[in-house]
Amino acid sequence: MNPLIVAGFHRSGTSAIARSLHLAGLFLGDDLLGSEPSNPYGHFEDNEVISIHQEILELSGTDWKSREPFDTYVPGRIWDSMRQFVASRNARHESTGEPWGFKDPRVCLLLPIWLHLVPEAEILIVFRNPSECVRSLHMRHSRQLAAQRGPGLVHRDFWSITDLGVRMWINYHRVLLSSLPDQAHVHAVDFSDRAAVGGIVSTVNDRWDLGLDPAHETALDPSLGGSRVDPIRVIDATLIAEATSIWRQLQALASSSAELVASA
Repeated sequence: MNPLIVAGFHRSGTSAIARSLHLAGLFLGDDLLGSEPSNPYGHFEDNEVISIHQEILELSGTDWKSREPFDTYVPGRIWDSMRQFVASRNARHESTGEPWGFKDPRVCLLLPIWLHLVPEAEILIVFRNPSECVRSLHMRHSRQLAAQRGPGLVHRDFWSITDLGVRMWINYHRVLLSSLPDQAHVHAVDFSDRAAVGGIVSTVNDRWDLGLDPAHETALDPSLGGSRVDPIRVIDATLIAEATSIWRQLQALASSSAELVASA
């Protein structure tokens, strides 16, 4: 079975999508990152995957707030850990028949590494308008700063580093779009498209025959996220054109994905 990788920028709705897939029978890990006020149902991110990604980014001279291109460095011991991870998941699937996958926004920056190990992986892209993502990031980190949860400097970066949120959104998607495999292994969905999001379990079953239970289509809480789209507010106005270009590429990819489902 080909694993399913859920890829999308922070605050794009990937947790809500992953929850639906998890409840429908997709194994996402035994040790998942817990919930918090900004993700009340949980993140559905495997802590082992997060640790791998964090270490690779650190060794590559960046972190989850990456806003510029970087050269990825993966030492042999991390390759070994990733191979072991894939082997253990495949072994579990062979013994239980349960489909598996993982979700972590950082995979947008590191997808080529995973595709080297599992070139036939299915990629589910969840995207959201950049202004909504940036607004949600600012809300999350302002609340965490006020509640004194986590490192204060991390939260303050969203105000002290010029246009950080938009630069992150651009960089994540720029790397992701340049790394995608053949379209047969890619499906993209706009989180504001409630019909597409609500039917995501049936969609991935139709695309990749994962054998998930479509009874959990309704697992998505309709109160999560939002469709309010404000103008992108930046100091560097040149970022608007780049973000808009990427946004149009994502929308075109979602349209192509929907056409593939309709023609199946």
